[in-house]
Amino acid sequence: MVRTSGEDLPVRDHSLWPVVPVASGSVVRRFVRGASYPWRGLRFLFPRTEIWPWAAGPFLITLWMILGALWGAVWYGDDLLALFWTRPALHSSGTFEIVLWDMVANWLRLLVFLVLAVASWILGNMLASPFYDVLAEKTEGLVLDRPEHPFDWRIAFGDAWMSIRHSALGLLLYLLVMGPLFLLNLIPGVGSVLYTALSTAATVFFVARELMDIPLSRRRTPFVAKLRWMAGHKALLAGMGAVCTLLLMVPLVNFFAMPIAVMGGTLMYCHLDREGFGVPQRGPGFGS
Repeated sequence: MVRTSGEDLPVRDHSLWPVVPVASGSVVRRFVRGASYPWRGLRFLFPRTEIWPWAAGPFLITLWMILGALWGAVWYGDDLLALFWTRPALHSSGTFEIVLWDMVANWLRLLVFLVLAVASWILGNMLASPFYDVLAEKTEGLVLDRPEHPFDWRIAFGDAWMSIRHSALGLLLYLLVMGPLFLLNLIPGVGSVLYTALSTAATVFFVARELMDIPLSRRRTPFVAKLRWMAGHKALLAGMGAVCTLLLMVPLVNFFAMPIAVMGGTLMYCHLDREGFGVPQRGPGFGS
């Protein structure tokens, strides 16, 4: 049973605890603090070679997913733009119009890659859930008074199945939000600006939701209860989600981002749990 009352817990590695309470301070301070957690995840993972094999599986899955997203953005970005704006012909259009079309096409490729990368990231998480569950358990074993239990396939796959179902729901919500937002591009001028701002904000929070899904699924937290818990820590999650979204957009770095981000998300949950903001443990076995 995980204790969430904020009482003093025996800590196995004091260097993993923050100097100030994670949930304290202004919105800006909490945003900046949340942005630090991917780097904390890297610092946690790098020296612990015994858990590297559990990070290798998600890395390989993410590698193929991100490559697929890049291929889709490069090959279909032009076709997507052509649905709304026919590409100018070289023999009948001025140089400025052609250059402008190419600039917009490149911008759209970047946005398509971002959307596809996040969607493939979520799908990759679904496939890599058993790996992440083990990584989270080992992280909690070092940070919280939550010793590792003998491995049980039924419990492990039960937690993974819950995480997969909730990731599917998260992906569905993401697509339901991004679909209407894309229509903003039909509004001349301001529409593209609004789409960029709102779609970026939506992506940041959906990425953060995926990261926190691992420790929350380990406690068999229902999907709606997860969203409510996350709504109580918006600034922290926005900071972490913003950094992880940027990492997704950096070539090569994005291949390594997910295991590190999962470590960061688990560390954030452990710190919030220590401060009394955890969720109740709903017992072992398959989630509901």
